Parts: sequence; C-alpha cells; structure tokens
Amino acid sequence: CELKRATEEKVEAVAKANSLQNSFAQLLGKNTSLLEDDEIALSKANNASLKANNASLKAILRHYNDEIALLKATLKNSKPIDAVDLTKSETGLNCNDNPADHTGKVESVPKSNLAIQLEQNQAMVQVKREKKDTESALENVRDDLDISNDTLTQLTVFLDFWQSKFDELASLAAAGGVDGSKISIIRRRLFPSRP
Repeated sequence: CELKRATEEKVEAVAKANSLQNSFAQLLGKNTSLLEDDEIALSKANNASLKANNASLKAILRHYNDEIALLKATLKNSKPIDAVDLTKSETGLNCNDNPADHTGKVESVPKSNLAIQLEQNQAMVQVKREKKDTESALENVRDDLDISNDTLTQLTVFLDFWQSKFDELASLAAAGGVDGSKISIIRRRLFPSRP
C-alpha cells in the first residue's frame, strides 16, 4: 500500500512537472514572439533613421558640390596673379643689401597687384563678416517679433475671453436684480495708471 501511494505521488509530481514544463514552453514561445516583434520594430526604426541620415548627407553633398562648381567658375573668371619679386623689400633694396651702403636715395616702389588684391580681399572679408553679423541680428529681431506677435495674439484671445465672461456676469447680475447704475459704474471704471 505504501509503495502504491509513493508511486502515485511520483506520478502526480511527474504530471505537475510536465504541466510546469508546458507552461514554461508557452511563456517562452510568447516571449520569443515578443522579442522577434521588438527586433522587427527596431530594425524598421533603424532603417528609417538611416534613410533620413542618408538623405541629409546627400543634401549636404549637393550643397558642397554646388559650392565647388561656383568656386571653379569664379576661378575661371578671375584675373591671373602677377609674380612678385620677394628678393626686394618695399624700399627697393635687395633683402641682403645694407641700407647704409646706399647714398640716401630710396626708390619708391609702387604696390604690387598682389598687395592691392590682398587689401581688397581683406576689405571684402570684413564686409562679409559685417553682413553675416547684421543678418544674424536681423534673424534675432525676427524671432523676437514672432514671439511678440504670438504673445499679443494670446493676450487678445485672453482679453476677449474675460470680456465675454464679464458681459455674461453683468447680464446675470442685471437679471438677478442688481442695480443697473452699479453695473454701469463698474463697466466705465478705467484702468489705473502706474505711478
């Protein structure tokens, strides 16, 4: 009898273990399915992100290619650069000459085309910097104007809202028997000015 009871207990334990194993397998299957769904969603999100990055990089590449083409066209239309003799200083003396050896006469050498072009380029760079600063300041002013317009719109809507509330309250007060002269006094009251 004890052997039979021990056998029945073991059979029940094996049945419970099989049941737990089946439950575990079902949970594992569900989790695997959820994991696969997450991996698919993540893959789609990564693909979309990569496509957006690719489009952005293509736009940047087109921009730089346009700039290169513009620079090449500008280079074709530019003046050739004259050669400059670097062995002479602006006084007309050779770099190795001693100024005391000369009789006191110093040749006046006009500026080279390269020096003139350098000055013009420096002036152009300065103008471009000022233009960029001005455009930046203008953009800031535009942003401030947009913010001011948005604020004004919000205040107008808010004021209209409160005005309709006050009109409604005045109508209710008049219907409730409040003296009309008191309502008129409240309506005509001016906004106090600040000191």
